[in-house]
Amino acid sequence: MIFGAIPGAITSSYLSGQFSNSNLVPGTEPLRGFIGGSLLLFGARLANGCTSGHGLTGFSNLSLQSIINTCCMFGSAIVTGLIANYIFQ
Repeated sequence: MIFGAIPGAITSSYLSGQFSNSNLVPGTEPLRGFIGGSLLLFGARLANGCTSGHGLTGFSNLSLQSIINTCCMFGSAIVTGLIANYIFQ
């Protein structure tokens, strides 16, 4: 996945005209992205899978517990993102 994700991201940014070493898009500092990605990977390993994978499986099975859990996970992610954006801005 890494061998496809990195070249894919570079190709996408180049083709969209956003690729420039001196003109980074706001909010895409490499350290911030690395920390966020590391936390995401840690959480996925801790939960034995990613939240969206669990949510998609639960929604497709119409599991009420999974639907409630997924709404709570993504709701808390939105709140955490807003708080982090407020603190680090």
